[in-house]
Amino acid sequence: MKKYLPLVFILAFAGCNLNFLEKKGRIPKLDTSFSLAGVDANKDGIRDDIEQWIEKRYKNEPKKKAAVRQLAKSAQLTVIADLHNEQMLKKIDKIESRAIHCMHIRFTDMDVTSENNPSNIIKEVTAYTENTLLRMFHSMKYAQKFDGAVFALPKGDTCDD
Repeated sequence: MKKYLPLVFILAFAGCNLNFLEKKGRIPKLDTSFSLAGVDANKDGIRDDIEQWIEKRYKNEPKKKAAVRQLAKSAQLTVIADLHNEQMLKKIDKIESRAIHCMHIRFTDMDVTSENNPSNIIKEVTAYTENTLLRMFHSMKYAQKFDGAVFALPKGDTCDD
């Protein structure tokens, strides 16, 4: 836990500024409950707060919206994954790889400063999904399960829609 202590202080300080950013509309109002899953009232696999953000941001871009929804579902799976079920973890990793690959198919802006750069959107969805210490630590443990592993990138169109 000592190695995470500086991160805890940074996040606590950042929390003071998050309310300001939410009120200004610069970031979405996110679920900060003490639950790994958060609220998903319609049971579609995407937290409601993230789903609202996707709907608002990509309302006129159905193909991009579908790709971000696929990514959000995969990100949510990593946050709620049973870390003791190796078979399920491998399945989730494949789902996540397909979603990331789909993002690179649907978002072709490679300007690293662009908000439409697929890597930036992936980071943004991940940050929104892992927005509490509990979710972040669980995702870190999930990632540690694959530390040192080598995977092949998916081929073809990996978009679910």
